[in-house]
Amino acid sequence: MPKKYSLHKFSLCFLFVLATLAANSPIYHIGLFSLILCGAISLVLIFLLCILLNLGQKNKTVFYITTCCVALAAALGAVTGFLDFFTFLKTVLLPQSSDILLFVALVLLVLFFLKTPFDALFKYSLFTALICALIIALCFISGIKTFDFNALNTALTPDFQFDTALYFLPIIVLPFFIKCEAGNTKPMFLGTGAGVAGVLLCSLQSILILGADNDITFPYLKAVGVISSGSLFTRLDGLVYFLFFVTTIIRITVCIKAIAKIVFQKGVKVQ
Repeated sequence: MPKKYSLHKFSLCFLFVLATLAANSPIYHIGLFSLILCGAISLVLIFLLCILLNLGQKNKTVFYITTCCVALAAALGAVTGFLDFFTFLKTVLLPQSSDILLFVALVLLVLFFLKTPFDALFKYSLFTALICALIIALCFISGIKTFDFNALNTALTPDFQFDTALYFLPIIVLPFFIKCEAGNTKPMFLGTGAGVAGVLLCSLQSILILGADNDITFPYLKAVGVISSGSLFTRLDGLVYFLFFVTTIIRITVCIKAIAKIVFQKGVKVQ
């Protein structure tokens, strides 16, 4: 894509990482220190993958190993994203609806986005990323009065869990999807870093409102759900619903498009 699309690529990476918030796993349980570590490792991984993708242009072994790793990470991201969002719809948003109808509707929605051209997907990301950033800022500021800073004593204790770290692994799909070319790497790294910062900020809010010891699914949603914001918004849950939808659909779409490129277009050809 042209260099003028740098902000679009930044936005897509931001939304892709932010989809971790919609995971049906209380990621804030691992503590802020471990979350920061996961974010740092994610940035290192995409840096290494950029190197491997470039080496893969000249070495078939590196090429096949790299594309296999990307395909596995993409499959993980697509499956977990789909199942977590389906669980969210079934348990939180539409608990009385038929499982089959919800599943079919979600599949059709994913198929619609899969048919979206790359340019349209990037423009969609730019528009929605700004809205998501404003939502996070609004929810954080609105929740300050309910913060319990004593919860930080537990939250700062490292408690690394492997299954939680898996939610960050699909990030390595981004260098393959966007391509590690001149003009692409900077917005990709900045967007990924912004996404990690967004996850940390939302996790911090969840900890300060709910505490770090509660076993709660979709903790960010529950944390925002207790906030009242005067006459403008009685509750802010609806904003989080939008956030979950936008970020999850981006992650699923990017992951499946990456798999399709590997399977049907044989990824990046070896020179």
